[in-house]
Amino acid sequence: MVSVDRNKNVQEVLDALKSEYDLLNKNSSSTESHADNYETSMILSQIQDIEDFRKTLDDMIEKQKAIRETYEKEVNAIKHELDALGVDAFNSTKPSFNERVNKDAKSSQPPTTSKPHNTVDANKIPSIQPYPSTQQPGFLLDPAHESSSNVPVAAATVGEHTNMTHPGQQALLGSNVTNASEPSVYVSPISYTDNPVPPHTVVAGNTHMSGLPGYYVTNPEQQKQQAFPIQTQDVQNPTNNIAQYTGKPAYQEHEPHIKEVNQASAYTHKKSQSPSWYVTYNPSCRRLFNINLVHTLEHPSVVCCTKFSHNGKFLATGCNRATNIFDVHTGQKLFTLNEDSPDQSRDLYVRTIAFSPDGKYLVTGTEDRQIKLWDLATQKVRFLFSGHEQDIYSLDFSHNGRFIVSGSGDHTARLWDVETGQCILKLEIENGVTAIAISPNDQYIAVGSLDQIIRVWSVSGTLVERLEGHKESVYSIAFSPDSKILVSGSLDKTIKVWELQFPQSVGLSAIKPDGVCKATYHGHSDFVLSVAVSPDNRWALSGSKDRSIQFWDLQTGQSYLTCQGHKNSVISVSFSPDGKQFASGSGDLRARIWSIVPASP
Repeated sequence: MVSVDRNKNVQEVLDALKSEYDLLNKNSSSTESHADNYETSMILSQIQDIEDFRKTLDDMIEKQKAIRETYEKEVNAIKHELDALGVDAFNSTKPSFNERVNKDAKSSQPPTTSKPHNTVDANKIPSIQPYPSTQQPGFLLDPAHESSSNVPVAAATVGEHTNMTHPGQQALLGSNVTNASEPSVYVSPISYTDNPVPPHTVVAGNTHMSGLPGYYVTNPEQQKQQAFPIQTQDVQNPTNNIAQYTGKPAYQEHEPHIKEVNQASAYTHKKSQSPSWYVTYNPSCRRLFNINLVHTLEHPSVVCCTKFSHNGKFLATGCNRATNIFDVHTGQKLFTLNEDSPDQSRDLYVRTIAFSPDGKYLVTGTEDRQIKLWDLATQKVRFLFSGHEQDIYSLDFSHNGRFIVSGSGDHTARLWDVETGQCILKLEIENGVTAIAISPNDQYIAVGSLDQIIRVWSVSGTLVERLEGHKESVYSIAFSPDSKILVSGSLDKTIKVWELQFPQSVGLSAIKPDGVCKATYHGHSDFVLSVAVSPDNRWALSGSKDRSIQFWDLQTGQSYLTCQGHKNSVISVSFSPDGKQFASGSGDLRARIWSIVPASP
């Protein structure tokens, strides 16, 4: 009996355990099912959200396309109406839809300039980021060797007061002055000898700017700016009392003398030569010459620089990874000097070029911080000048062919000996160097920088003048053939004409600390990116981000003509040695050669 009860109890316990196991198994299956259903529902929900977002995005794209097509139709209709009325749409001052969009998009990061509200990142060129240096080892001095060498340092920091009445006289008095009471100061020309000049460093301070220059290439769909915008009077007049200091008649600041010209009068004086370009002449000026397009030279990328050879037979142009040599007479490309770099996928713009006086060599400056001297006969690099620590922005060849000057974003300008490859002079400035030129008499080096100041040094390293007056960064400078005048172009949209004091042995008491500005030319509606002076000392040439080229009469200060034709910023302009032609390079991937033809009597 006891055994039966015991078996019965065991069976009941087993049944209870089985029931509990079945219940737990059922609950587990239910939980797993709920988890699977939840995961599936969440995934489906997310997929649906993605599909809804994609559909919304597609709808927005379609609406944007429709709006764009509507605007394009309206713009085309307006252009047709203007064409029917005989009005050139390129002279419209009203910004297009694309211009307004681009302006809004770029309002937070405007192009490079010397003021905080107009600052861009360093080393930018047509929206191209710089890449790490591919500087190759060369036989030339490197920065570490130069800095460690025991060389004299010429202290030319401006702004310190001693017994002088204005900044800059410390350098003046430190030159070859035998008697402090002498009425004039003269810096003797440097003597070029066979012995290499030891490199030395000159520092110019009193600056506060930062950043590096770039080229300004606009949206090709943007309309061209008005050739002669309404002028505003310059607040400062640096030409006051010039006669008091120099004994010469004072020059007034000049406006382009084409301000209140009505439409009929303006088009009466416009001489169209082609549907793709035209020239507007100043009706108040006597017609002295006409402009004609000779050659249009197509390029695969932005044309950053143009330069004629000294015999006028060849034109060199710099673009991405290449320097092209053209026959000026035929417009045929003769050959290309290709820039090599380890990373072929990165851009490598040739920003500046210069021919040697004998035409045997061409020097180029690029984004890889290298200065190359090309032998044009062999089309090979003869010398590699190494030492700059940032992009090369400007180069010039001395007229005796023995020296090269270079300006870089590393805040230095350097003088190189072509024969030895050595850096014999290093000028340090607290801001990036944007423009450099050596005077035709080979005695002075002019340096333009982001701090709005142009400094003029003797080739021996003495700071002789500071030219102050521009309100934005100086992007281009050019000496006159007689070395007495310097023309500068700036991001403040003006061109200034400076009368250099030291070449004329101006008395010390008459020297103006900020330089003698003979004239300021207003006429461009955007940044002035390039300037040049004609071989006869008569004309100044300017190229601008407003896509126009302007001629300025240096004798009268008038704007003689405006040439429109490029579809993007005019980055470079240069005269031929005989003054009968000029070249222009642009962000529209073209270089052009223009002729200057005397007008019929």
